[in-house]
Amino acid sequence: DDKAFVCASLRAVGRIVEIARIVYERKGRFEGNMEVHLTKANEIALNVLNGLVMLTLSSSHEEVVGEAVLVMRCMLYQLQHVKVADPNKIRMKAISRILLLLARTLAFLNENKDEEKPEKDETHKEWKDKTPVLPPLATASALLLIGDVFAKIIPVRLKLTSKMKTQLLRMIANAFPDMEPDMKLQGVSFASKIFVSSQEIPDNDDDLKVCELILAMGRLDVDLDVRDRSRYLSCMLHLCIGLKHDTEALPPPTEAAKKGPIPDIKSILLVQKPAPSTLPLMREKSEESEEKGTFRFGTLSSLVSHKARAAYLPLPTWAETDSPGSLRDSPATDSQEQSPQGNTRTNKIQGFYDDDDDEDSEDSDEDSDEDSDEEESSEEDE
Repeated sequence: DDKAFVCASLRAVGRIVEIARIVYERKGRFEGNMEVHLTKANEIALNVLNGLVMLTLSSSHEEVVGEAVLVMRCMLYQLQHVKVADPNKIRMKAISRILLLLARTLAFLNENKDEEKPEKDETHKEWKDKTPVLPPLATASALLLIGDVFAKIIPVRLKLTSKMKTQLLRMIANAFPDMEPDMKLQGVSFASKIFVSSQEIPDNDDDLKVCELILAMGRLDVDLDVRDRSRYLSCMLHLCIGLKHDTEALPPPTEAAKKGPIPDIKSILLVQKPAPSTLPLMREKSEESEEKGTFRFGTLSSLVSHKARAAYLPLPTWAETDSPGSLRDSPATDSQEQSPQGNTRTNKIQGFYDDDDDEDSEDSDEDSDEDSDEEESSEEDE
């Protein structure tokens, strides 16, 4: 019943699998038999992955299933960089399960728009009742993974038909206005990957049009991050390959794009990403390791290749209570004086230059008095 405890336990299981891989890699490097120890680490990861798949099949709680999808996605990315002996095809089962959950979530987002459509057979209704809907963060994670699978970034022997890809693109385009910002970001990235990877496939104009539709909706989204990401990817695709629809606000394509797709864009979008890490960022003890750039990928220290913690002041915590209104009041003034005409006149506030002004006025008065005395004496002499 305690869903928060279950989700924390799932995150702990994912960290244990990552720590086990690190321990076995160090042990294999020390003993000189890396393959044997990596095989043990892969067995642990596959056993845990199988258990998570069974959990998503048996649990009906959205939070628990969503957390399991997040952990499964991290483990699948960690397994893509090593040769894994998977006789039971556990990775294929995990990807198939995530694809099914993603389709169920997108179908749920489209249900409100398709209320007038009649219900299908009992099998479809039973599938909807048994398959939970993923939370927004888990849906974004599933879009990232499935996009890499369809773009063949993750090499998996899974039978994926073009009809499945087309249907998934249409579901994303139909549900895009109702998505959360995290889901929209991954939906735009999904469309970009499919657009690049489908250039060499014949008779694929329908998929390309849907991809351009998703990018066009992202360029006009109300969220700043979604709009910036969509415009960046749209400009890059238009310059390298060339979009065909809604290109009035985009720069013209290059001459190379008119001749054919540029291979460089594949090295940007269709490339294997480094395995994500769920372990906390530990403080390095030696300065030598920091100079070598051994920082967590994605942090500011890894970007600038040196320790950046002392160069930036952390932002204060968000205030739980409002500040007093007196801090925003204007400076206090003296009491107002009533002028002879009835208009109110405020006295000047004593400032930094008030004493000097008074002294200057007194000096000018004395000079004027001396000048008048000299004029009177000169008149008397005459």
